[in-house]
Amino acid sequence: MDNLLMVVFPIAAVAGTLVVIAKLHYELDDAALLVKLGRTSLRRIAIDDMADIRKGYAHVTESWAASIYPPRLLRDSVTIYRRSGLFRRFLITPLDPDGFVREVRAHQLYRPDSDSTGSRA
Repeated sequence: MDNLLMVVFPIAAVAGTLVVIAKLHYELDDAALLVKLGRTSLRRIAIDDMADIRKGYAHVTESWAASIYPPRLLRDSVTIYRRSGLFRRFLITPLDPDGFVREVRAHQLYRPDSDSTGSRA
């Protein structure tokens, strides 16, 4: 019985984690990006704290990716560069990365930094 639990528990834990990751989604409200699981907000990033937003993957991030599949992470990632916080890079994987970037950039509170060189540390 103990051996069975040692096999079943890790499989259930991994399956549960994958289900949670797959259910993550992102919404913009009047003032923030919300990372949500169902109707529950798990994380909030203020739009006016965003220094830049770009399609692409950045290392050393706070990741709220809705995928652990490496090709999707590289293809569909959006990195938000923040002005404050412990982790200044915030990674998400919206269903339409290009559209999401456009939507944030069009938001009335979005004020990008003047660094237009494309370099981010």
